[in-house]
Amino acid sequence: MNINEAKQETKLLIESGQAVMWSSGSGMGKSTSAFALFEELKAEGAKNNEKWGMGVIFAATQTPPDLIGYQFKGERDIVTGIDADGKPITQKVTVTDPSIPLWMISTEGKPAFLYDKFFLLIDEYGQGEGDVKRALAEIFLNGGTSPWYLPPGSVRLACTNEGARYGVSKDFDFCIARRTLLRITPDVDGFIAYADKPYTHQGKPYQVMAVTKAWAKAHPVEVFEDEPKEQGPWCTPRQLVAADRYLQNKFAQTGKRELDSRAMEVVAGTIGMASATSYSAHMTFALSLPSYTDVVTDPAGTPVPTKADLQMLMAYELAGSAQLPDLGAVIQYVMRMPKDMGVTFVSALFRRDYRGFASAPPMMAWINKNATLVSIIASLAH
Repeated sequence: MNINEAKQETKLLIESGQAVMWSSGSGMGKSTSAFALFEELKAEGAKNNEKWGMGVIFAATQTPPDLIGYQFKGERDIVTGIDADGKPITQKVTVTDPSIPLWMISTEGKPAFLYDKFFLLIDEYGQGEGDVKRALAEIFLNGGTSPWYLPPGSVRLACTNEGARYGVSKDFDFCIARRTLLRITPDVDGFIAYADKPYTHQGKPYQVMAVTKAWAKAHPVEVFEDEPKEQGPWCTPRQLVAADRYLQNKFAQTGKRELDSRAMEVVAGTIGMASATSYSAHMTFALSLPSYTDVVTDPAGTPVPTKADLQMLMAYELAGSAQLPDLGAVIQYVMRMPKDMGVTFVSALFRRDYRGFASAPPMMAWINKNATLVSIIASLAH
């Protein structure tokens, strides 16, 4: 299943109390989607006054004491009986007191028991050592190790890469039997659905560029490229989005939407030379498209691209640029393109800002004339 389908099924597994593992090749967006899932659950929980926290550990860097807590000497007064006066008879015993393990600490630096629900993400599970995986088995099954347990209803989600080149170590049957495995398969539509939405990286807001989405749609094989025989950069959804961020900053600095020699070298160092060359050629197509100003000024007379890949690029460009006051003119132009381009435009626009555009009068009038768009509205309303 694709990453978005995995998120939907994971929600049901979480509701049933089951631990989940997402497995795929590198760079498929597992970690990013896990953080997005946490934000969704946190927002849903807030409606019920639930306070959610999140903890993140990398199994590849953990040791068994990190998972069960470091051991210290402690003492307990144990009641062993009642005396003649009815008072308890106690005996002082020495016990092992483990410290709060790292997986119990949230990204805010607080222990899990201070939250109503806790989302534990175990990243890079496959690279964990054998003893680490053994310790994680109890966390998968019971949500912790004595005496430290996550609050009831908490999430245990692990992510792992597949393949010997990622240093994946041996797993154990008793670990496998304590979780549900969901394999994430390459799916360009799933990537586009993610790319349509604004996101934040290192505290800075971004929106994947239309040209990047259009290139991905037209070149899915390159987006999900296999690892090269000789080690070096190659294209994955994660690396493509990283290249997109770089180019956004480059274009803002230079004022030009083109890949000069240095930009080409940077992009090639992120997604590989073959994909960078293909992407650069597609970028050249964008320069031949009408501008947003042209469309808004003359929606009936501005030329519509004749090639399918340029129509798709135009649909994404308009979805990323559309402003509410201009929506009527933009829709008038989009209606001159094939119907499937209208669906592409609406899907991308609503993922960008559903509330801002769905109830706008020009959009409502268009939807009333086009039954195909009704299902789009329903699927993106949540």
